[in-house]
Amino acid sequence: MAGNRFVASKESIALTAATAKTCLMVTAASNVGLKINRIKIGFDSATSTNQPALVEYVRPTSAGTFTSLTPVKDDPANNDTLQLTAGHTASAEPTIGSSDVMQRFHMPVYQGLYDDRLGFGAEIPVPGGGRWGIRITSPSAVNVSITVLGEE
Repeated sequence: MAGNRFVASKESIALTAATAKTCLMVTAASNVGLKINRIKIGFDSATSTNQPALVEYVRPTSAGTFTSLTPVKDDPANNDTLQLTAGHTASAEPTIGSSDVMQRFHMPVYQGLYDDRLGFGAEIPVPGGGRWGIRITSPSAVNVSITVLGEE
């Protein structure tokens, strides 16, 4: 099943000011690991004075509660069925301890666009049965769109 490429994407996730929200999470099947190799994040703020949002790549230790999101295949020539699951817009946040935060950075919300193309060897591994997600805390109420590309 190696090389089965996928895309998990959700537009217009509403963020509440100063509240951490796990916006998107992927969960690997119990016996099939994942590699995250591209992450795109965009905000829709029209106010240039809005402060930057805190973006965190996380490895939740619990599932939380999410709206279901169906990842789609990114390789029509591959007939294998995708095994991973995904969710967006946590209504009950997953457990994320300080040691579960892999990376954090600030990003402008004023029409900000971030495209992280992780090169060969820099992909984010997600072990079988593991979880990986994006948690965002914005000082202002804005919408965010997220796309995650990878392979299992």
